[in-house]
Amino acid sequence: MFRRFPSLTLLGGVTGGIVVADLFHPPLAFLIPTVLVTVVAAYLAYRRNSQSLAPLFFSLALATIAAIQFAHTAYQIPPSHFSRAANPRLTIQIFGQIADWPELKSDRTEMIIEVDSLGGKVAQRATGRLLLKISDTTTALQRGDRIEFFARIYPAEETAGAEQFDYGRFLNLKGIFGTAYLPSVLDVRVNRRPELGFYAIVDWLRDQIRSTLQRNLSPEAAALASGFLIGETRDIPVEVYRMFRDSGTLHLMAVSGSNVAVVLGFFYLLLRPFPLKPLQRSGALLVVVILFAAISYGDPSVMRASVMAALVLLAKLLQRRYDLNNIIALAMLLILLVDPAELFSVGFQLSFATAWGLIFIVPRVTALLTRYHNRIWYRWLLFPIIISVVAQICSTPLIAYYFGRLPLISVVANLVIVPLASVALVLILTMLIAHLILPITGMFIGGILDGMLLLTLKAVVYFGRSTLPNLEIEHSFSPVMAGSLIAAIFGLIVIAALALTSKQARRWLVATMLIFANVALVAVSVRASQEESATVHLTTIPGGIAGLYQPLKGKPDLILTGLIDKPYQIEEKVILPWLRDHQIAKINRCFVLSANYQSLDDLIRLVDSCDIEQLFVSTHNEAGIRQVCTELQVDERISQRIRFFGGVANASAAGVALSQNQIDMILPEGTITFVGSAEKLVFRNQFPGLPTVAVVGKPWRCEAGDWIALHELGFDQIVCPKIAQVSGNASSDPHESGEPAVPAYIHQLSKLGELKIDLTRPLSLQTR
Repeated sequence: MFRRFPSLTLLGGVTGGIVVADLFHPPLAFLIPTVLVTVVAAYLAYRRNSQSLAPLFFSLALATIAAIQFAHTAYQIPPSHFSRAANPRLTIQIFGQIADWPELKSDRTEMIIEVDSLGGKVAQRATGRLLLKISDTTTALQRGDRIEFFARIYPAEETAGAEQFDYGRFLNLKGIFGTAYLPSVLDVRVNRRPELGFYAIVDWLRDQIRSTLQRNLSPEAAALASGFLIGETRDIPVEVYRMFRDSGTLHLMAVSGSNVAVVLGFFYLLLRPFPLKPLQRSGALLVVVILFAAISYGDPSVMRASVMAALVLLAKLLQRRYDLNNIIALAMLLILLVDPAELFSVGFQLSFATAWGLIFIVPRVTALLTRYHNRIWYRWLLFPIIISVVAQICSTPLIAYYFGRLPLISVVANLVIVPLASVALVLILTMLIAHLILPITGMFIGGILDGMLLLTLKAVVYFGRSTLPNLEIEHSFSPVMAGSLIAAIFGLIVIAALALTSKQARRWLVATMLIFANVALVAVSVRASQEESATVHLTTIPGGIAGLYQPLKGKPDLILTGLIDKPYQIEEKVILPWLRDHQIAKINRCFVLSANYQSLDDLIRLVDSCDIEQLFVSTHNEAGIRQVCTELQVDERISQRIRFFGGVANASAAGVALSQNQIDMILPEGTITFVGSAEKLVFRNQFPGLPTVAVVGKPWRCEAGDWIALHELGFDQIVCPKIAQVSGNASSDPHESGEPAVPAYIHQLSKLGELKIDLTRPLSLQTR
């Protein structure tokens, strides 16, 4: 095994070391001696010519090295780390360097800062990475710039429970242990990096490519060309980007192995007329690979393909035979040794799963069609279909798990759009070279390319229409069960590929599928027998309360009351982490009873980030919402989801009664009434006789008898953010430090944190 597939053997050790480090967090005091012991053992076994022990100890040594690298990245915090001095209540002066190319969002710019020191009365050296979010879309800051700014450092969000998505861990895997927010790029002092150096050359080349595309193409075509060639998507409209996603062709916007192959093939043909020796040609192509990977922002897919291409070029240069399984395993091994946290990256997993599937399955399928390999219809029709179907089969399990959506027309869409994009990519490279030699020829080729790109865009628009089918996947399994299911599916894919040419493998396939089907039936029956219940979760948000209704089936509903603005983005800092805590990625309906004007942009961003199907907003905020949509240039697909209630044209919502100051969730077990304010008791119980919970949406400045009056109206339980003030004849309990004594049916979320209403029995309230 080791002689035939040495890279696969070592890769198994490295991935095992990373997984063990992630699960058990062994200290460096244990890992470092382990490395020394395994290296010495591997050397002694090699000297004794042990064919089994030497590879084993060497794999263990690499596994421990990967575990040490992962510990430094994810959980082993040194004493000088900036997070040890961070305090969300204090503004700190921070010095650092931009460690990666800034990521431009629709409403902000995000960048990773390598912190080197913290200011104060006495500046102190610091280490670690910080995620800086600026509420500007700006290209003024670039990778390598040294910057200085004042900000509060917030820790990464944490979630409770092993079955929930932990955003804090997601950031920690990238080496990020804090987040800072700035309102404007003007709050940053910049010390530009030197104009000489590798990054400066890369930026200059990228700018020259973008300016050439913009000079010779229409704006839409130039934006698509930048996305196809270098993965630059900042100029692509949001609605077009969504259509790529919905058609299953979003991978075209992330530079992948096919891009690297096209670029290398183009430059190989370009260099053929020149009298270059193989060594010189390989060296030139290696330079092309390195520059292309850097210009393309170093995404995992392009890094994987670039490393593989470099290894193949080196093998040819050294006149050595190579196996693609070893090549791809070695590429994966090198990437994981540099950055072990990539093992948990979605892009990394998708890239290697698809690449390995193509290497493993396609030769077995094409071997059955050897007699047709020289036919034109095979080369230009059947072979692309085989590639597209195999890639789709290999990526589907991971796509379903991570994104919860499967475009059912993605295979057909890829068969149409990918060839158009590939031809366009060749024309893009031709135009760039032609423009460099003679600008007028670049303009001529640009005219042809413009039509090709607009034709591609029309195909994307057609296949990305909302009327075309998408399969929504509900995440109903724990990560362990889901991971086991994905492993089982990939096992079936491997056995099915082997079964194409092996009679014994076909027998294994039948037996495995029978076992798989029976296990699935048992799992479904066990889950069906488990007691499940619909729930409503209540928690505080800035200014009010958020309510999350999770039905037994279907997407949940969200209710927001009293929302006010803060210096940070509320939807990202407060609402989204809370939804992730409850494993919620998409919302059916969102009802907003009250919000101030400055927080309305958070609502618009929430519609996009949670894919909210309908946003119901009180008419109090109608003018503000319309103005914010205009200022943010919200696309029509989002604005069409907004409804207004409480005025003359009252919006309808199944199972929910809407009025000016009140939202009633009508459930079989009872009613939950959300009110914007209870100060004047302007609302009423519209469903007397049913168990009812009143949720006061703002801090309650109540009269002494208000809670008694509400209880007499039929509200069995009353929930509020907090009792802000009590006037009148309220008595105080001396044991509560002067705070008013309230009845047991009053629940203050400021003290409880979160309330869960279990709907299996009539409105049972439980603290979390």
